[in-house]
Amino acid sequence: MANRSRLSMAAGRIEKKLQQRSPLVFRANELYTIFHKFRETWNLPKSLGAGTFLEKLIETGVIDSCYLDFGAEIFEFYYIEGISVYHLIGYGVTRSYMSHHSALYLWKLSAQEDTIIFVNQEQSAKKPASKKSVLIQEAIDNVFANAQRASNSIAYHDHRNIVLIKGKATGMLGVKLWGKTKKDRVLITDVERTLIDCVVRPSYASGAHNILYAFFMARQKKMISVEKMLDYLKTLDYIYPYQQSIGLYMELAGNYTEEEMGLFDFGRKEINFYLDYAIQEKNYHPRWCVYYPSELDRYTD
Repeated sequence: MANRSRLSMAAGRIEKKLQQRSPLVFRANELYTIFHKFRETWNLPKSLGAGTFLEKLIETGVIDSCYLDFGAEIFEFYYIEGISVYHLIGYGVTRSYMSHHSALYLWKLSAQEDTIIFVNQEQSAKKPASKKSVLIQEAIDNVFANAQRASNSIAYHDHRNIVLIKGKATGMLGVKLWGKTKKDRVLITDVERTLIDCVVRPSYASGAHNILYAFFMARQKKMISVEKMLDYLKTLDYIYPYQQSIGLYMELAGNYTEEEMGLFDFGRKEINFYLDYAIQEKNYHPRWCVYYPSELDRYTD
């Protein structure tokens, strides 16, 4: 009873101390360190152990716990209530950042609600291939005839699916801190990197129609640097000719200049490419040599 009353009396000071930290997400070892450092300041009983201290913080509502089970990986951590789900997931999953549709949503470039959260944790850098792969039309046709390969690492939190993407090693290219308040702040891909990621993995962005909307709104709101997007694309050095897809999105959006589109009109278009996977009804654009969902023409009329 005495232990409980002393901890209850110190709860306000403990919460204030945790609120001063950033981020507002904690690992157990971090909370143990704080406990040992401030236990005398908070006049906590000597008989109170670090594990019991953690349990009592949860019981008194100072913090809450989160357990994200992605199958191959599990992330267990604690957080201050009232933080955004993006802050929680972005710092709860180590070395990660918000990407794809979640990034589009936070930048206000999506026409859809963010019902699934996409969090990217980059893979380790791989040794560059000694010889660049040669693209074969038949192989590309077969790949894009099927549904996009998607991550099976899915956790569940507060009635939402969290998809963990093991993305290409980019050295955090285009990743920046987003959010005006501490409770909202999270690492996120910038607009240019987000659009490229969505072009590469359309199903993570609610499909080609939503990506087209994002391209249009990014230009309409003057949020995009076409030159920066081109630099990113060259740095990422994809095997597939995604410059053809980006050029087509810009043309279909209808608010990019010919000079801006021309930046992506490079290379010999020896491959007929695809804007999305498993397109049921498609049209072909001769300038960009890309098959695209015919429904997109409705948005450009």
